[in-house]
Amino acid sequence: MANPQITTAPVSTAFSTTNTSTATTGATNWSIQSFTGPSVSSTNAESVDMNTTNIVQSNLTRKVPYSNYSTSFLGTADYFTSTPSIGITSAITISAWVKIPTTNTGVTLPQVVICEDNTSGVERNWILYYRNQGGANNYFILSIFHTDGSSTAITSSGITPNNGLWQHVVGTFDGTTNANGFKLYVNGQQAATPVTASSTGVRSTSGVGPSIGALEHGLWPIDAHISNCAVWEAAITQDDVLNLYNNGVTQDLNNFRLTPYAWWPLDENSVYFNGSVLVARDLINAKDVTGVNLVQGNIQGTSPGSEASGTGTNLTIADLKGNMYNSNKNSHSVNMADYASGVTNPANSGRSTNIPS
Repeated sequence: MANPQITTAPVSTAFSTTNTSTATTGATNWSIQSFTGPSVSSTNAESVDMNTTNIVQSNLTRKVPYSNYSTSFLGTADYFTSTPSIGITSAITISAWVKIPTTNTGVTLPQVVICEDNTSGVERNWILYYRNQGGANNYFILSIFHTDGSSTAITSSGITPNNGLWQHVVGTFDGTTNANGFKLYVNGQQAATPVTASSTGVRSTSGVGPSIGALEHGLWPIDAHISNCAVWEAAITQDDVLNLYNNGVTQDLNNFRLTPYAWWPLDENSVYFNGSVLVARDLINAKDVTGVNLVQGNIQGTSPGSEASGTGTNLTIADLKGNMYNSNKNSHSVNMADYASGVTNPANSGRSTNIPS
């Protein structure tokens, strides 16, 4: 520290050989040009007419996930399905968030994430699935069936799935036999060497439609949580894939650069109970899928970027009270249907829930 007493030694002299200094006059008259010593940056400066009120908090924010819930599949023929095909026949991109539990080991059969496939003859259009053959031999695989009956597959051999964590899987096919036209990504990174497809186009057999969690008739069920499945009628770019991964956080795909052809968030706002099973809404083209052996308990408070939600223990509807701060006139329904009598689309039932239109 410089001696607080003002001396006649100039600042520049004091800094010529040492890091301590004195000044020729008051501190307010110090000049930046005087700081010529070897250990002082010539770009430093003092503030003028500023005090602590000029210090403001950073405006850094975290990305809020679009979904806070996902659908849990137990590997016991619980899945969503629908017919007919969504109708993609040329280029295609298939995307899904998947969380494989650490207990899912050594199951050699495929476990379906999303598909249009029932394994019978020509009724196979496309399928994204997970396969665990033990040890490091577990992969995500995308198979595309072409209009001439042939098929092309690509495997995430470059990135081993990290079970126990949310993973984002994207497969793209440009619809041609061009080199590198078929690609697979995990968490925004290319997970395999691009493949040249054996033929062009995507088969679109109308008799088989989209299924999530298993094949159309329940075979190859998956043991996993799945969130935000989407399909594009185009091969999105590598930059799009990285933006879609979004640093591990789900997002509103209505605002994405290229709007999906179909999008099933599988979350608390887009899945509803129709009185017997869950129905998952497609928020783009209304290609909804109906659950098989899926009920309210399969909607769980975990999703990419949001895993702090909890589930109740020994809590019933009677524990839900219409009373909170500044609002004690609320009520809840008891023994009421999820939608109005005779209404098949709950979005038009008039009930006041947070179901997207």
